[in-house]
Amino acid sequence: MRVARSRLIKAPVAQVWRAASALDDLPKWFSSVEAVQHTGGPAEGAGRRQLVSRTLYGRESRLTQEVTAWEQERRIALKHLEETVDGAKAGGVRDFHTIIAIRPIADRTEVTLAYEWRSPLGVSWLLSLFLAGRVMGKEQNASLKLLEKLAQGTS
Repeated sequence: MRVARSRLIKAPVAQVWRAASALDDLPKWFSSVEAVQHTGGPAEGAGRRQLVSRTLYGRESRLTQEVTAWEQERRIALKHLEETVDGAKAGGVRDFHTIIAIRPIADRTEVTLAYEWRSPLGVSWLLSLFLAGRVMGKEQNASLKLLEKLAQGTS
């Protein structure tokens, strides 16, 4: 399954890339992220591991991610390795990836924020099918709006 949202940002690619790729800036633009820490691999690039702490719908989530693709000023892909919600291991979703794609369009930059995952048939699959687009799409739109402000220096 896949949910993606895009936004056209009035800022050069380099500015948008800096805002989107800087680990310390993630809590400034990624919806509900409260903290992120580098836990292994290079500071930038494929192989970087990070621990993301967020609160979603009143529940505490801790997510371990690894950068699987890093194409300078174009694309970052992150694989979700493990997630806990309120201290318990989260389940039901498999192979979850977050992709940030950036491309220039005239004097602007288009950013696409996408989530891709697999869910086994059952309740998780039904929830993914009927709710993911609306709920995740709203979160993605909020994140992209904050990224725009950060890239433009107005956050």
